[in-house]
Amino acid sequence: MPSLTDTAEKVKDLVQENLSEDFIIIESDSDRNINSVVQRIMGDITAASAGRQAAIGGVTGCVAGYLTNKIGRVVGLSLAGTFILFQIAQHKGYVKVNWTQVQRALTKAKAEARIDELKLRQIRNFVEDNFFLSTGFMGGFAVGLFF
Repeated sequence: MPSLTDTAEKVKDLVQENLSEDFIIIESDSDRNINSVVQRIMGDITAASAGRQAAIGGVTGCVAGYLTNKIGRVVGLSLAGTFILFQIAQHKGYVKVNWTQVQRALTKAKAEARIDELKLRQIRNFVEDNFFLSTGFMGGFAVGLFF
């Protein structure tokens, strides 16, 4: 499978061959530009000083906590409302539960939980390797939740 840059180059060549000189081709590498801007601003965070890691973690944690707080209320109310409507529909007989299918889904969920255990180990290793960044994020997240 050709890469995205190869495909873009081929399209650019085809367009240049088939169009007159009246058109201007504008190149757009927005993903690459965004990544380079973030890389220039942030750099390699793990190689930064402990203070800078804590500051970056704190600011991003605060923003994430604030957004979680604002969005979490809406999601919580939506889930509660859906659950109540589902219970009413089940009580009235509109919804019938297939318990065999529920049992299969639980078995599948247990298997997926084993996979999630591996992901948890990776997260633990990241937190241990980037202690200052992680603690700054957790502190900022707590502040953002109450902000």
